[in-house]
Amino acid sequence: MKKAVTEPLYNPFPEEIKVLGVPAPASGVDKKRLAEALKTAEHFGLEVKLGNFHTAPPGEKYFSCDVPYRIEEMNTFIHDGQIDMILCARGGYGSAYLLPHLDYEALKKRKHPLMLGGFSDITALHLGLLAKNIPGGIACPMFGHLGDIARHRPTALSMKKSMISFIKMGDLLTNFSPEKTEKLPSGLQWKKMYSLKYSFGKEGRFVPVTAPLVPANLTLLTRLCSTEYFPSLAGKLLLVEDVGEYPRKIDFSFLQLHLTRILEKCAGILLGQYTSCGSPGELASIFRRASEMCGRPFYGFVPFGHGKHTHSLICNEPCRITENGE
Repeated sequence: MKKAVTEPLYNPFPEEIKVLGVPAPASGVDKKRLAEALKTAEHFGLEVKLGNFHTAPPGEKYFSCDVPYRIEEMNTFIHDGQIDMILCARGGYGSAYLLPHLDYEALKKRKHPLMLGGFSDITALHLGLLAKNIPGGIACPMFGHLGDIARHRPTALSMKKSMISFIKMGDLLTNFSPEKTEKLPSGLQWKKMYSLKYSFGKEGRFVPVTAPLVPANLTLLTRLCSTEYFPSLAGKLLLVEDVGEYPRKIDFSFLQLHLTRILEKCAGILLGQYTSCGSPGELASIFRRASEMCGRPFYGFVPFGHGKHTHSLICNEPCRITENGE
């Protein structure tokens, strides 16, 4: 009788992360996934504090629970000095409801920035922090997928690396001095041969760039335009991804960002994964047209988004893009 093969598990958390706060600011997480995630966290010796979504009365089907419960759980974690990181249970829809109610002042008063992990719909919270000049956002896979993360070595290692970099940056960012952020070393270098297969730009020439990185979900980004929770993207490298959108909606999102002159102010636009968003040919046409409209270089493709493997990235981390990686 053959013995069952046990898959190795890779811990995506550095040793500094001992206590996780797990809210569900958007949609709810599947109970089986949650149970597997809790078991995996226990395997790694982590203490997990679940938010109100776990026991609150169910609200509308696309929310984890009603808005007041989601606001309370997030602010409770913000004030909890024992928590090393807030890692959202899932994306989905609904995070933007929390933006007017987060305790930004409590976040500003922390000696070291509090990590807030997640991506997709969690983009709303990351953009809100950036708009308030508060570091903390890490675009990374969510707690509900911890079992999958731990079984996929590249994803787990990228997540751990981003947290280690954030902790080091946090030591430099004590009191959140803007002068200190400008002096941070470039933390990311992507080789064209690895993730930037081609670029869209004037005459097809590759344009090297160094700038702070803002990873975001494209649809969420456009929804927050003209609100106080939309940060300035002037001089930034904007990395956008999406999932499950029709090509025409992807096209209109870029058009909206062009009409609001947001793209024109960016140092460049990085393209992440566009999962179930149309054929490669349709998307290439959209990206090329958007680059021509705004006159900014588009770079593709970064493994970030809803694919099997996704990089974990620090919001506003300095990033250098060169053609040969040097």
